[in-house]
Amino acid sequence: MLAYAAQQIARGSGAAGPLQHLGALNVLRSYVAGGLQQRESSRSFSTGNDHRHSSLYITDTDGKVLGHTPLLIGLVNYFERHLPYVGYYAPVGGSANPEKGTHPMDNQLRLIHDAFELKYDLKSMFCVSEDEAVREVAAGKRGDLVDRIYAAFQGYKEMHDMVIVHGTSVGSGRFDAEIASAIAAPAVIACQAKDQSLNDIARKVMMKKVMLDDYKVPILGVCLNKLPVFDSNIMITQLKRKFSEAGIPFLGAFPEDKLLRGVRLDELLPALNAEFMFGSKVQLDQEYSAVYVASQRLEELLELMANDGDTRPLVITSRDRLDIVLGLLASQVSVAGPNVAGILLTQAGFGNGRTYAHSIMSRMFEGLSKYYQGSLLPIMSTDLPLYEAVRRLDRVAGAVLPTSSRKIQHCKVNQM
Repeated sequence: MLAYAAQQIARGSGAAGPLQHLGALNVLRSYVAGGLQQRESSRSFSTGNDHRHSSLYITDTDGKVLGHTPLLIGLVNYFERHLPYVGYYAPVGGSANPEKGTHPMDNQLRLIHDAFELKYDLKSMFCVSEDEAVREVAAGKRGDLVDRIYAAFQGYKEMHDMVIVHGTSVGSGRFDAEIASAIAAPAVIACQAKDQSLNDIARKVMMKKVMLDDYKVPILGVCLNKLPVFDSNIMITQLKRKFSEAGIPFLGAFPEDKLLRGVRLDELLPALNAEFMFGSKVQLDQEYSAVYVASQRLEELLELMANDGDTRPLVITSRDRLDIVLGLLASQVSVAGPNVAGILLTQAGFGNGRTYAHSIMSRMFEGLSKYYQGSLLPIMSTDLPLYEAVRRLDRVAGAVLPTSSRKIQHCKVNQM
């Protein structure tokens, strides 16, 4: 993904020069390797006499490290190719039970643990839950909490050659810097570039640098995320100059990525309290490119989708529109039909519990699955009214989840 990022920006802008280093893994790993070699005799990068490198701290300018999943996956993926035991650690986790929790940090821990088949269980990958950390900081016990984090991390670090450490949003940015200092890990500053001006980005990075400098945390450099493609040349040139004047290496950037920002069908299930009904579950790991609310006649809907070209829409309609479901199903098995990502059925009438020909659809899908196994469009159902379902759908943002196999593979390093 790191190498892929540079290719995508260069392809989108038709430019070269400064774009050659955008998101390039070679740039990032050269700074990391250089920093490791310079400090390999210090306790932050060695254990015993074998000089094994041990930690790298990722901290965000806004405390939102969860927004930098591609960077985290790319780093773990790169180091696991070169070192036998690579770990991932969050000083502050999500819930107390990440295996079943719904906190975003629980998803992040499960994502890294499962994607890389890490050796140790999830509970060893963090020190305290977010709720506990908030209580400790509010009670003025920040020093005690940092001591606990240090002790827990040392035990985890001893079992690995390299650990990617996930910063925290609890407390102020100084608490994040204090943790990095306590565990003696050099930092990579990550910053979201989307909807940010040049001055905003530079100001946030400089503020983070001041905090890290106050705690004497070595800074390996800054990495930008979601960099707009259309003005990337200008942004990179000016930001590199600003960072260079402040003595901060620029490591690269991730462009806005269509696949990563897309919403997958299985991400809708928890967001809309929906359930999978029929079709292929394999197809749930796909993104949709548009949303059609099917309230018109079937022929009008098909004509609309035919005129929209290469879109791969999610069609939303009420449960009583069996004609829509059967018509789209028939169009899918035809090579000339529109490419539909899936169908979401919403409440029909006044929510009286009617199944609306559920048994008919069940028999049809059962018969078709014998001939179109793994390729039938998925049908999902929610008890929400149509308007409420569309309203919630508008608020769903794309994410990389433990089940996002395509996105996870997309984030991994393509070049050594």
